Amino acid sequence: MAEAQALADRVVLLTGGAVVAEGPPAGLGGRDTERARISFRLPPGVPVAALPASASVRGGAVVIETAEPTEELHRLTGWAVRRGVTLPGLTVDRPSLEDVYLRLTRDGAPSDAQRGAPDDRRRRRRR
Repeated sequence: MAEAQALADRVVLLTGGAVVAEGPPAGLGGRDTERARISFRLPPGVPVAALPASASVRGGAVVIETAEPTEELHRLTGWAVRRGVTLPGLTVDRPSLEDVYLRLTRDGAPSDAQRGAPDDRRRRRRR
């Protein structure tokens, strides 16, 4: 997936023999408009409740999901600078192509009724 994301101009995602998405990798499945994830490890002695944003903890990392990553990151880093703390492992990202693929294929392919069962397609072609 990383190679497709880096090299391809267009990607087609298939599941169960059906196309579930197609387009440029950057925008596939709404990647370019999905909420951004800001993540970092909490500095020692700083509780999650002290952060200037609503956050969750996943696998030892603090995660803030936001539609406005620039504003949220500015607020967060300003807060850290004023308190003299660092935010170890700070990253900002949007869902990867693999994340989108897994979400779209997990939701499943269109049902036979939605895309036309194979027998129905053959009958329509013969007419």
